[in-house]
Amino acid sequence: MPLSIRPATEADVPRIAEISMAAFDPATDAVSRNLLPAARREDDSLGDDFRNWSVMRKSARLKAARSVMLVAVEDAAAERSEQREGQEVVGYALWFRPLEEGEEEDGQGPAKNKAPVAGLDPDAVAALREVMMKEERASFGDKGARDVWSLDSLGVDPKQQRRGIGRMLVNWGIQKAEQQQRDCYLVSTPSGLPLYESVGFETQREVLMFGVPHMSMMKWHTK
Repeated sequence: MPLSIRPATEADVPRIAEISMAAFDPATDAVSRNLLPAARREDDSLGDDFRNWSVMRKSARLKAARSVMLVAVEDAAAERSEQREGQEVVGYALWFRPLEEGEEEDGQGPAKNKAPVAGLDPDAVAALREVMMKEERASFGDKGARDVWSLDSLGVDPKQQRRGIGRMLVNWGIQKAEQQQRDCYLVSTPSGLPLYESVGFETQREVLMFGVPHMSMMKWHTK
């Protein structure tokens, strides 16, 4: 069935969260495992805390001014592609666009939500935030990633792997950056590294997150 990309809506958030939970399962992802240490129940299923946190986080990110959240959809009826009822979301990407001149950062991310989240380890959140702030300063100085297209999150339904879905979603942002003559930035998990290298991202440095090496990567359009 044909695949296409469209902007995400609030109605897509539960499915996006479901894909994110599978893509960043605490069993294999160090960040999720440390942020929500009790994410798994005794029967090895993912608990409500992880699901609720994922839905809340994705919904907040969708509303952030800089956010460009996309979904890859499989259209069950190509001739009705404009009708979303026949579409299945099989992947998503969250890009942050560059800030315009005079535009201020709106504080997207965990720091914006001050309410406690059940199951979320505040010390782990603070540690991760410090690592990411340090990494952005190392890459961009005090201004941070405000001038680049930044890929915050990418997830594909594990049952839909090897169809080029992740590549489609990454290339969307690369093309936007190229049109605007902006650079692209991301921090890759170990498993994501081959995809990002294949589309031209270059590793700048290693970033340790909870003891696991991640990679700070750039795709340059201004060099």
